[in-house]
Amino acid sequence: MHLIQARILSRKKLYPQGKKIYEKLVKQYPSSLDIHADYAEILLAYGEYEMAMKEIQYVLNQNPNHLRGLRLQAAFYDHLNLPSWSFTTYQRLLDQYPNDSGILFDYASQRSNAGHWHKALNAYSHVLETAPDNIYALRATHNILRERRPAINTQFVLHEGSDGTNRIHQQYSWRKTLTKQLTFRGIIDAISLQTPDTLSIDSNSIQQHTIEFQMEMYPHLQMTGGIFHYAGAGSELSFYGKLIYHWMPDLESQIVILRQTPWFDPVQATTDDGSYDECQIAVAKTILSTYRLNTIVVYRRYALNRMGHYGKRLGWHMDISRQVLIQPNTTFQLAMDQASFSYNTENRSVPMVPEETTYSISTYTQGQPLSSLTYVLSAGYRWDPRRSLAGFF
Repeated sequence: MHLIQARILSRKKLYPQGKKIYEKLVKQYPSSLDIHADYAEILLAYGEYEMAMKEIQYVLNQNPNHLRGLRLQAAFYDHLNLPSWSFTTYQRLLDQYPNDSGILFDYASQRSNAGHWHKALNAYSHVLETAPDNIYALRATHNILRERRPAINTQFVLHEGSDGTNRIHQQYSWRKTLTKQLTFRGIIDAISLQTPDTLSIDSNSIQQHTIEFQMEMYPHLQMTGGIFHYAGAGSELSFYGKLIYHWMPDLESQIVILRQTPWFDPVQATTDDGSYDECQIAVAKTILSTYRLNTIVVYRRYALNRMGHYGKRLGWHMDISRQVLIQPNTTFQLAMDQASFSYNTENRSVPMVPEETTYSISTYTQGQPLSSLTYVLSAGYRWDPRRSLAGFF
């Protein structure tokens, strides 16, 4: 009777009352794995991740092959947006229930979330072999095929700088999947810089054409490389590369290298064919099961007229984030950025900030009230104590 009451209260969103009853029940019936699983499911639904994981671990310690316990463990990783963590759990489930369409569908969804589209497609195919009328598997299969067919994407961004410069960035890209591991993209960027009269700098435009290839070598490595030619702020053939390596499901690192990239912020750099080289190293780690820690170090070397080095900038970024709501998906983040710039010449034609330290608090929310409507909202507050600057974004 108390178990039914706890379930009703929880499903009516009277979580605190339902939780109190569950706490009494797990103490009164410690050997009932169903009660522990029920309690874990409610904790998971309301974002009590640490407590939910303890209950799930208790169930699996008593019975490592407990169906509901394994399903909850996989759902736990899904809630934390760690799909690759769930693969071992799903493999244990599929070893016991190889033709269970529900397990196969969830496994396929997690593969899709991790970007393993070809493995997701195989799993959805298996679902449809056992349940041909599964409308969700049909839609998911259609979505993968639609995403992987040749596609044209457009993007438009308007940015207004503190000096009054308006930057209008238009991007047009064409993507084609060549193999299950290799993807090709052709990209055209048009950047318009509209400067105010107070700067005495002519407005300018930059055209950039890019050829990019991306290769995924499951399960650890993803490589992206491209070459591009730009004109407007000088003219140069440049290249970039990115390597992402997944050491473990909760740890990944990334290296990005850019060579001869056009430099147009501040806009004064465009008058002397400004460019920069960049090396970026990033590490992302999940800690305490629910927090995501990101650390990025960026080194840039700037040049004017392709001659010598104008200066160098060393930057460091760290943020920690946590999902605080499931529906709608809401994440809270704290971040810190620090950077320093040093000139290598007496020339000061492009003004740079010598030292900056900024802190920010932000939140990000994404929801889908309708199948055809998705919204994304983000807001935050950032301040720089060195320069006494602060503002909302």
